[in-house]
Amino acid sequence: MRCREMRAIIATPAGHGLLANFLQNYFPIIFPLFFAVMWLAVTSILAAKSGWYRLMQQYPDRNEDPVLALRFQSGRLGGVSMSRILRLDPCPSGLRVGIWKLFGPFSKDFFVPWDEIRIERKNWFLFKVAELRFGNDVGKLSLFGHVADRLARSVPGHWPEAGSFPKESKSQALWEVLKVWAAGTVFAALFFTIVPMFAAPKGARPPIAVAIFFPAIVLGVRALFSYFARIRRDPL
Repeated sequence: MRCREMRAIIATPAGHGLLANFLQNYFPIIFPLFFAVMWLAVTSILAAKSGWYRLMQQYPDRNEDPVLALRFQSGRLGGVSMSRILRLDPCPSGLRVGIWKLFGPFSKDFFVPWDEIRIERKNWFLFKVAELRFGNDVGKLSLFGHVADRLARSVPGHWPEAGSFPKESKSQALWEVLKVWAAGTVFAALFFTIVPMFAAPKGARPPIAVAIFFPAIVLGVRALFSYFARIRRDPL
């Protein structure tokens, strides 16, 4: 049957009923397949945009044991933000970078030798970051400054940057986390206060207390997890 004839059948009331019955009967099968295809497509597009596939080809993984394993790390690769899904394995001869397979099913680990990495420190608003540039502009990975310091301390004499990289104290970690929490709370409170003034009728606007305390509590829980992750006992 030709596509034109099928469209004509679907356009009729009987066709609408057949289509509705088909979707109702096969939705439990169609939706997971559709979601899986969309997920693979989106993660693949983001991996390509970040330059991950290019780095895989340029720097294939090596069979070398790491001296430290950092899991659930955040970073920015090629303009693509990756929150708590990265794995960083500093090894004697280089840095292995991996990602949760759920978020990068086709993204294999890549291994960049230390002599192929250049470090540039920057300040981003409330954050101190370290940009790791790979090779001749093959890729760029931005990490939080304290994470880069842990990597540096794990491979003394190999890290491609001069410095002592002292361990972050509890008070320093607390201050950094509080700054981010306060800024996030202020931004969210302003958003939940100002936007409803223009987009919602007066009776449907959230109370000022809710607009302030709700993001403060939610972001506060995240800040606690972040703080304890930064101060947990670690020889590095």
